[in-house]
Amino acid sequence: MIIGGLCDPVWGLIALAGSLLVSYSRARAEAAGIKMESVGIAERAERMIILAVATLAAFFWPQVTNIAGLNISILNIGIILLAALSTLQFYKEQYIFTEF
Repeated sequence: MIIGGLCDPVWGLIALAGSLLVSYSRARAEAAGIKMESVGIAERAERMIILAVATLAAFFWPQVTNIAGLNISILNIGIILLAALSTLQFYKEQYIFTEF
């Protein structure tokens, strides 16, 4: 999506980095013996559902919407949501990991 120009490169990279960091932090915590099952608001399944819904919505409604004076596509809205939730999930897992 980033290379094809389907989403804003900055938000796409933030979403990609957030998703990778969530997987890394979970693996690191589980290697330390901390169970991270069902922790968080945006696990892998939820992130994939957000991406699928945003992609389908962008397919059926490809027009650009005007939100707060900014022209933004529906796919970009999904990517921004994905970036925000992935980053929050990463910080939540880090908080739980540092408590133990």
